[in-house]
Amino acid sequence: MFQSGSTSEIEEFATIAYEVTFPDGTTIFNTGERGDALYFIFEGAVKIHRASAELAIRRTGECIGEMALLNDKPRIASAVIQGKTQLLKIDREDFQRVMQRKGGLPYHIMKMLADKLREDTEARVEAARTEERIKHELKRAREIQRAMLPEKEPKLDWLEISASFLTAEEMGGDYYDYLQLSPTTFGIVIGDATGHEIPAGILVAMAKSCLHTLIRIDASVESVMQRMNEMVYETMKTMKRKLLMSFCYVILDTTNSTLTFSSAGHPPPYHYRQRIGKLDTLESFAYPLGVRRNIVYQAQKVQFQPGDIFIFYSDGIVEVENDKKEPFGYERIEQTIAESAPKIANVEELKSAILQKTYTYCHNLSFTDDATLVVLKILP
Repeated sequence: MFQSGSTSEIEEFATIAYEVTFPDGTTIFNTGERGDALYFIFEGAVKIHRASAELAIRRTGECIGEMALLNDKPRIASAVIQGKTQLLKIDREDFQRVMQRKGGLPYHIMKMLADKLREDTEARVEAARTEERIKHELKRAREIQRAMLPEKEPKLDWLEISASFLTAEEMGGDYYDYLQLSPTTFGIVIGDATGHEIPAGILVAMAKSCLHTLIRIDASVESVMQRMNEMVYETMKTMKRKLLMSFCYVILDTTNSTLTFSSAGHPPPYHYRQRIGKLDTLESFAYPLGVRRNIVYQAQKVQFQPGDIFIFYSDGIVEVENDKKEPFGYERIEQTIAESAPKIANVEELKSAILQKTYTYCHNLSFTDDATLVVLKILP
């Protein structure tokens, strides 16, 4: 800092700055606190962060905490010691007193602060550009994700369908689709790739492409589940980041009034039997797609009758939290279905009742994960 300064300026600086040391990991100051001092890093490093986001690492020869002294506003970030670090501290009163003097010391301090402010401004401009680019890429990825979902519900004379796809702030990996397999068989899939952002979206795109190829060859539940698992497993072997996918595949057959299904780690669907007013959970336990290569996914069958309702959903529905970080949970969705199903005129009403319960529970806070809900009703 004072390579070009005089001996008297260095001596003057020494009268107001004093050495302080802190253990590794010590927080020097927190966001929102009043600035009581600035610090020069004599040796070592200090991490600057806000919430969970790291903003910068300041190192030897740099200063921190000056802005709260210059503009007399609360700290805008927190500072944490990184390893062995020695600091020189100048208290607010000494700093203000020195800055009011004439001479070289205030000049050198202001020059250093101006250079740092310029660097900070350039870094913020670059960060803003990067953030805008990421937002644009995520927006485009969201558009692609939505394009992979059904545009509208199919019109069938024996089946009523209503679905909703709710997006989280970040890109997730929810996927659902309808498959007209034959004049008498109709398929539904619902899945969720682990994680967020673009990798999950890529896995969903590959899953959709693979699925629509497989059903042309052999649309049976066992075959599709096995081949889908192999695809995800082999794909993830070539990627640095391990991704998995929960997946549920269902075939409804009108010739024998059966629903055949298998699930790979996906939340269990519900079957509401309208005639007897009973809610069943369609359990099917197996690893998510991609965990192991050779997994046998067993198909299970249930009979349905006119008036029966099936509910499929992703974990975003049951994991939405209230302000106490408590999840909505399976019991609440089951209670909502049991109370609402006997009263509804159509599946749209049941879907709306479930979603309204989740909104009320989380006080209309943003979903942290995608949430998909598909409701079917067998018509007379």
